[in-house]
Amino acid sequence: MDEKTASEYRKQLIDLEQSVHESYDKTLITLSGGALATSIAFLKDIVGDKTPICKEYATYAWISWSTSLVLLLMGLYFGTLAYRHAVKQLDENKLNEKNPGGLWNPLIKGLNAFGGITFVVGLIFFLIFAYKN
Repeated sequence: MDEKTASEYRKQLIDLEQSVHESYDKTLITLSGGALATSIAFLKDIVGDKTPICKEYATYAWISWSTSLVLLLMGLYFGTLAYRHAVKQLDENKLNEKNPGGLWNPLIKGLNAFGGITFVVGLIFFLIFAYKN
């Protein structure tokens, strides 16, 4: 593969990674927010007229989904800081000397990973709650 083709392919991969990352964030924010709102709105339909059993599982689910939303929103904010840092590195011709985006990049990756994990944990808790009721 010649240098021009490799450079174009690299750019496509970077653009694709950015697109996938944005889709991941949007999807998880939508799912976490929707799960939180829907579960609260339809709690009476799940439980009915009886006293809820193991209601702490519903609480754990809501805490997990809320945590997921907070982590993802923090990731979006820190993403802005990472891009600003990378632009500054580029302007100072130091992009190759350090990790582009600085320490923000690993932080963002961690926040996004834990955002996904807490969404799944919330889903598990709510399924347990729904099953028991």
